[in-house]
Amino acid sequence: MNGTPVRVRNIAIVVQAPKIRLGQLGKTIRREDGTVIDDEDVVEGIVLLRKAAEADATLDALHVKINELNNGLLPQGVKFVPHLDRSDLVHYTTHTVLRNLTDGVILVTLILFIFLGTFAAR
Repeated sequence: MNGTPVRVRNIAIVVQAPKIRLGQLGKTIRREDGTVIDDEDVVEGIVLLRKAAEADATLDALHVKINELNNGLLPQGVKFVPHLDRSDLVHYTTHTVLRNLTDGVILVTLILFIFLGTFAAR
């Protein structure tokens, strides 16, 4: 032995290979005309709302960012497509809570007026 170290580059070619896919997600799109498109190469991502965050503002900002990414920042042929958008659910829930709150205030005021005969208690 002459003391010269053996390096990997002396005995092999080292390259960075793509990562091995450990799972696969498929998505079937059914168009209105009845045609079916099977897309076997999709990636799934989930966006979670932080505790105590404003849902409406977060969803609006998310929609703006998705439009920005889809219209110029992503490579051609790659785009974000929402699978489950809870914007409508948040709006319907907020509307229902406000409606129930309003109905409750009106009902309590009406009952107080009937039993007390006036708005001010004597």
